[in-house]
Amino acid sequence: MTMRGFLFMSLSYDLSELDYYLSVTEEYLVWARADFEEKSQEALKKMPLEELDDFGEDWGELSWRYSQVFPRLLRRSFLVTAVSVFEYNMGQMCKQLKREKNLPIGLSDLKGDLAERWGKFLELAQIPVSFTATTWQELTNISMVRNCIMHNDGLFKGFPQEPQLRAYAEQNSMVSTDTLEEEIAPTREFCEKVIRTMKDFMQEFHDAYQSTRPR
Repeated sequence: MTMRGFLFMSLSYDLSELDYYLSVTEEYLVWARADFEEKSQEALKKMPLEELDDFGEDWGELSWRYSQVFPRLLRRSFLVTAVSVFEYNMGQMCKQLKREKNLPIGLSDLKGDLAERWGKFLELAQIPVSFTATTWQELTNISMVRNCIMHNDGLFKGFPQEPQLRAYAEQNSMVSTDTLEEEIAPTREFCEKVIRTMKDFMQEFHDAYQSTRPR
Protein backbone atom coordinates (compact mmCIF):
# COMPACT_ATOMS: atom_id res chain seq x y z
CA MET A 1 0.00 0.00 0.00
CA THR A 2 1.28 3.47 -0.85
CA MET A 3 0.42 6.72 0.86
CA ARG A 4 -1.60 8.06 -2.05
CA GLY A 5 -4.85 7.01 -0.41
CA PHE A 6 -5.54 5.98 3.15
CA LEU A 7 -3.00 7.98 5.19
CA PHE A 8 -3.76 11.31 3.54
CA MET A 9 -7.48 10.63 3.85
CA SER A 10 -7.04 9.81 7.54
CA LEU A 11 -5.30 13.11 8.28
CA SER A 12 -7.83 15.03 6.19
CA TYR A 13 -10.68 13.44 8.16
CA ASP A 14 -9.05 14.16 11.53
CA LEU A 15 -8.45 17.80 10.63
CA SER A 16 -12.04 18.21 9.44
CA GLU A 17 -13.29 16.75 12.73
CA LEU A 18 -11.09 19.14 14.71
CA ASP A 19 -12.35 22.05 12.63
CA TYR A 20 -15.96 21.08 13.41
CA TYR A 21 -15.15 20.55 17.09
CA LEU A 22 -13.65 24.04 17.27
CA SER A 23 -16.73 25.66 15.76
CA VAL A 24 -19.05 23.80 18.15
CA THR A 25 -17.03 24.62 21.28
CA GLU A 26 -16.60 28.27 20.28
CA GLU A 27 -20.36 28.56 19.81
CA TYR A 28 -20.86 26.98 23.22
CA LEU A 29 -18.50 29.50 24.84
CA VAL A 30 -20.56 32.35 23.38
CA TRP A 31 -23.79 30.74 24.58
CA ALA A 32 -22.41 29.98 28.07
CA ARG A 33 -21.24 33.56 28.58
CA ALA A 34 -24.57 34.98 27.39
CA ASP A 35 -26.45 32.54 29.63
CA PHE A 36 -24.31 33.51 32.62
CA GLU A 37 -24.89 37.22 32.04
CA GLU A 38 -28.65 36.74 31.58
CA LYS A 39 -28.96 34.76 34.82
CA SER A 40 -26.79 37.29 36.65
CA GLN A 41 -29.07 40.12 35.58
CA GLU A 42 -32.09 38.15 36.77
CA ALA A 43 -30.44 37.48 40.13
CA LEU A 44 -29.43 41.14 40.46
CA LYS A 45 -33.03 42.31 40.15
CA LYS A 46 -34.09 40.17 43.12
CA MET A 47 -31.09 40.89 45.34
CA PRO A 48 -31.35 42.94 48.57
CA LEU A 49 -29.26 46.14 48.57
CA GLU A 50 -27.01 44.91 51.41
CA GLU A 51 -25.83 41.98 49.26
CA LEU A 52 -24.94 43.98 46.16
CA ASP A 53 -21.27 44.57 47.06
CA ASP A 54 -20.55 40.87 47.58
CA PHE A 55 -22.47 40.03 44.42
CA GLY A 56 -20.42 42.53 42.43
CA GLU A 57 -17.14 40.93 43.51
CA ASP A 58 -18.37 37.42 42.76
CA TRP A 59 -19.83 38.51 39.43
CA GLY A 60 -16.55 40.15 38.40
CA GLU A 61 -14.55 37.00 39.00
CA LEU A 62 -17.07 34.75 37.27
CA SER A 63 -17.34 37.14 34.33
CA TRP A 64 -13.53 37.04 33.97
CA ARG A 65 -13.66 33.25 33.89
CA TYR A 66 -16.27 33.17 31.13
CA SER A 67 -14.65 35.89 29.05
CA GLN A 68 -10.95 35.07 29.51
CA VAL A 69 -10.05 31.95 31.48
CA PHE A 70 -12.36 29.38 29.91
CA PRO A 71 -11.65 30.44 26.29
CA ARG A 72 -7.91 30.44 26.99
CA LEU A 73 -8.00 26.95 28.52
CA LEU A 74 -10.18 25.54 25.76
CA ARG A 75 -8.10 27.00 22.94
CA ARG A 76 -4.85 25.87 24.51
CA SER A 77 -6.16 22.32 24.85
CA PHE A 78 -7.42 22.49 21.27
CA LEU A 79 -4.01 23.60 20.03
CA VAL A 80 -2.19 20.83 21.89
CA THR A 81 -4.67 18.24 20.58
CA ALA A 82 -4.45 19.50 16.99
CA VAL A 83 -0.63 19.35 17.01
CA SER A 84 -0.71 15.87 18.58
CA VAL A 85 -3.09 14.59 15.88
CA PHE A 86 -0.95 16.14 13.15
CA GLU A 87 2.26 14.73 14.64
CA TYR A 88 0.79 11.23 14.85
CA ASN A 89 -0.38 11.25 11.24
CA MET A 90 2.92 12.67 10.01
CA GLY A 91 4.72 9.95 11.95
CA GLN A 92 2.63 7.28 10.22
CA MET A 93 3.40 8.82 6.83
CA CYS A 94 7.12 8.88 7.58
CA LYS A 95 7.01 5.20 8.59
CA GLN A 96 5.28 4.36 5.32
CA LEU A 97 7.82 6.39 3.34
CA LYS A 98 10.65 4.53 5.05
CA ARG A 99 9.13 1.22 3.91
CA GLU A 100 8.30 2.41 0.40
CA LYS A 101 11.74 3.83 -0.27
CA ASN A 102 13.74 1.26 1.73
CA LEU A 103 15.44 3.99 3.71
CA PRO A 104 18.15 2.94 6.18
CA ILE A 105 16.94 5.28 8.95
CA GLY A 106 13.61 6.52 10.20
CA LEU A 107 12.24 9.64 11.83
CA SER A 108 13.23 8.50 15.33
CA ASP A 109 16.88 8.14 14.27
CA LEU A 110 17.24 11.85 13.50
CA LYS A 111 18.16 14.62 15.93
CA GLY A 112 16.46 17.94 16.60
CA ASP A 113 12.93 18.98 17.46
CA LEU A 114 10.07 17.34 15.63
CA ALA A 115 9.82 19.94 12.87
CA GLU A 116 13.57 19.69 12.21
CA ARG A 117 13.35 15.90 12.06
CA TRP A 118 10.40 16.04 9.65
CA GLY A 119 12.39 18.35 7.41
CA LYS A 120 15.47 16.12 7.46
CA PHE A 121 13.44 13.00 6.84
CA LEU A 122 11.45 14.39 3.91
CA GLU A 123 14.68 15.57 2.33
CA LEU A 124 16.15 12.10 2.85
CA ALA A 125 13.04 10.58 1.28
CA GLN A 126 13.40 13.02 -1.64
CA ILE A 127 9.94 14.50 -1.19
CA PRO A 128 10.22 18.00 -2.72
CA VAL A 129 8.41 19.97 -0.02
CA SER A 130 9.52 23.59 0.29
CA PHE A 131 10.96 24.26 3.75
CA THR A 132 11.24 27.99 3.05
CA ALA A 133 7.55 28.35 2.19
CA THR A 134 5.13 30.21 4.43
CA THR A 135 3.25 27.02 5.32
CA TRP A 136 6.31 25.29 6.72
CA GLN A 137 7.33 28.38 8.68
CA GLU A 138 3.84 28.58 10.17
CA LEU A 139 4.02 24.92 11.20
CA THR A 140 7.29 25.48 13.05
CA ASN A 141 5.81 28.52 14.82
CA ILE A 142 2.68 26.57 15.78
CA SER A 143 4.92 23.84 17.18
CA MET A 144 6.78 26.48 19.21
CA VAL A 145 3.51 27.75 20.71
CA ARG A 146 2.48 24.20 21.56
CA ASN A 147 5.84 23.55 23.25
CA CYS A 148 5.43 26.66 25.39
CA ILE A 149 1.99 25.48 26.52
CA MET A 150 3.16 21.94 27.21
CA HIS A 151 6.54 22.63 28.81
CA ASN A 152 6.26 26.15 30.29
CA ASP A 153 2.57 26.39 31.20
CA GLY A 154 2.08 28.91 28.41
CA LEU A 155 4.29 31.52 30.09
CA PHE A 156 6.65 33.66 28.02
CA LYS A 157 9.10 34.10 30.88
CA GLY A 158 11.57 31.25 31.06
CA PHE A 159 10.76 29.78 27.65
CA PRO A 160 13.99 29.09 25.69
CA GLN A 161 12.69 30.81 22.54
CA GLU A 162 11.02 33.70 24.36
CA PRO A 163 11.98 36.51 21.88
CA GLN A 164 10.74 34.54 18.85
CA LEU A 165 7.64 33.35 20.67
CA ARG A 166 6.74 36.82 21.91
CA ALA A 167 7.15 38.35 18.45
CA TYR A 168 4.96 35.65 16.91
CA ALA A 169 2.35 35.91 19.67
CA GLU A 170 2.16 39.70 19.33
CA GLN A 171 1.79 39.34 15.57
CA ASN A 172 -1.21 37.03 16.17
CA SER A 173 -2.70 38.98 19.13
CA MET A 174 -2.03 36.14 21.57
CA VAL A 175 -0.49 37.89 24.59
CA SER A 176 -2.68 37.78 27.72
CA THR A 177 -3.71 41.10 29.23
CA ASP A 178 -5.50 39.81 32.34
CA THR A 179 -2.84 37.72 34.10
CA LEU A 180 -0.03 38.54 36.55
CA GLU A 181 2.55 37.12 34.15
CA GLU A 182 2.13 37.38 30.40
CA GLU A 183 1.18 34.11 28.80
CA ILE A 184 -0.06 32.60 25.57
CA ALA A 185 -3.74 33.37 24.99
CA PRO A 186 -4.77 31.78 21.67
CA THR A 187 -7.67 33.41 19.83
CA ARG A 188 -10.36 31.64 17.87
CA GLU A 189 -8.84 33.10 14.71
CA PHE A 190 -5.46 31.60 15.55
CA CYS A 191 -6.98 28.16 16.20
CA GLU A 192 -8.70 28.35 12.82
CA LYS A 193 -5.38 29.36 11.29
CA VAL A 194 -3.73 26.27 12.84
CA ILE A 195 -6.17 23.92 11.10
CA ARG A 196 -5.92 25.85 7.84
CA THR A 197 -2.10 25.69 7.94
CA MET A 198 -2.13 21.94 8.59
CA LYS A 199 -4.55 21.38 5.71
CA ASP A 200 -2.39 23.51 3.42
CA PHE A 201 0.74 21.59 4.36
CA MET A 202 -1.02 18.26 3.92
CA GLN A 203 -1.98 19.29 0.38
CA GLU A 204 1.57 20.47 -0.37
CA PHE A 205 2.96 17.22 1.04
CA HIS A 206 0.45 15.17 -0.96
CA ASP A 207 1.29 16.99 -4.20
CA ALA A 208 5.04 16.67 -3.58
CA TYR A 209 4.66 12.95 -2.83
CA GLN A 210 2.54 12.37 -5.94
CA SER A 211 5.16 14.10 -8.07
CA THR A 212 7.64 11.35 -7.13
CA ARG A 213 5.31 8.47 -7.99
CA PRO A 214 5.68 6.59 -11.31
CA ARG A 215 3.14 7.70 -13.89
